[in-house]
Parts: sequence; structure tokens; C-alpha cells
Amino acid sequence: MKKMIYLVIIGFILIVAGNSKTEANNSTDFTKLVEVLQSEDVSIQEWSILARGQADILRTKESLVNYVSSLREKLPNLVWEITEDKNGWKAVGISQQKSIHEKLEIMTTPKNSQEKSYILYEVKGNASLAQAQHLEKDLKSRIKDIFRQNPTIFTCIKGEINDTLAKVLSSKVDSILGEFQAKEVESLREENFVSVSAHSPLFTQFITKEQLNLQIAMRTQGLGGRTTIVVGTPIITFEY
Repeated sequence: MKKMIYLVIIGFILIVAGNSKTEANNSTDFTKLVEVLQSEDVSIQEWSILARGQADILRTKESLVNYVSSLREKLPNLVWEITEDKNGWKAVGISQQKSIHEKLEIMTTPKNSQEKSYILYEVKGNASLAQAQHLEKDLKSRIKDIFRQNPTIFTCIKGEINDTLAKVLSSKVDSILGEFQAKEVESLREENFVSVSAHSPLFTQFITKEQLNLQIAMRTQGLGGRTTIVVGTPIITFEY
């Protein structure tokens, strides 16, 4: 089930990236998410920053290999593997540090009788926020090295809230929406689970049709149990 949820999320990312708008100088919204969650007494456990874009110039294996060679110089911490199958070529670079995982994936697949290439770059971890925020400062230059065009950036944070009862889940989500100056567009509210999609003026990327750019999900195990929260812009990329 977890693998299925993950595949659905990745598929949704591919769709959203094709229908989202972003400003030319847009960076991650990690700091904005952290500030609001900390103000709401959320203990942050995991975080992820994912950038996704197209690379239409990488239409042959040779161009892909040459591109990876240039990235080896710019990102020497990544260990690369290039594979080929009936669906196309794939190059994956991975750096597994003690608390931060970095992955760069370049995929070339046939689409409408033409080769299409996509780049996915993700940094995630459970390191201290100070370390994560320091990494964010370098992220803009890394993205500039990797992408030829401005990518869509997904930022997601998962945390826990202590001593939150099931009956106050909705009010807690509403409080967080208020901190983001967000307007709810659609939601699912149950006794032990709340999921809300909204639009916030604090974020520049959004799903075009309804301008959704913020998702919040909270789940509790009931009285005395753990309450988890996941917040993402423009969508959640963690399973919840």
C-alpha cells in the first residue's frame, strides 16, 4: 500500500509540474513552512525539497552521458549509475550522508513518438533545522547547475504535535491555515484525520485550475496517542 501511495504521489507530481506556474526567481518555501509550524508548536521530524523539470535537449544516450559528466564536476558528492531498458535511459546520482539524503534522477522516455527527458532532484532528511536551513542557502545554486529551465519546486515537512486530542484536529488545522493566510478550497474532515487543500498568497507556485498551493494533513491515534502533521507546497509529497 505504501508503494502504491508513493507511486500515486509521483504521478501527481508529473501532472502538477506540467500545469503549475512559477516566478523566475522562485526558491524553496522551506523557511516559511518552518516558521509557521514552529509557531504552532510542531516538532519537525522529516523534511523534503524536490525540484522537477524537463530537459528536452537530452534526447539521446550520448547527450545524457555528456550531461552526467558535466554534473560529476559540479556535484562531486553524487555516486552515479546509468541504465538502459526498453523504456529509455536513466541516470541516477545519490549521496547518502549521515542525516541528509540527496538524489538526482534523469529519465528519458518515449512520448508521442518523441523522446522526452525529465529531471528530479530531491534533498530530504531529519537533520537539525539549522543544518537544513544552511543547506537551503546552497540549493538555489545547485538547482541552477542542474536545470536548464526553471523547475517546479515541492517543499514538504512532517512533524508531530504533543497532547492534541482528536476532537481539536480541525481547529488546529484552521489555526495553521490562518498563519499561512490561506483560503480553504477543499477538505476531508473526519474524527481522527483531516486533510485540507488551500490557496495561500505566501507561495508563488500553484495548480493552475484552482490555484491550490498548500496542503495540510493531520492524523491522530486518539486520546494519549501521537498526532502527526504533514504540510506541503504546492502539494504534499510525503505519504500520509
